[in-house]
Amino acid sequence: MAGCVLASRLSEDPDRSVCLVEAGPDYDARPNAGRRQHEAV
Repeated sequence: MAGCVLASRLSEDPDRSVCLVEAGPDYDARPNAGRRQHEAV
């Protein structure tokens, strides 16, 4: 949440360009997670 606040404050300056990247789940952490879906089809 603090990153969003900081990005918002920085983007108030029209001379700045801000890109906010959010981290999501690491799908590679489960090596067989996608494999089961393909086997079921």
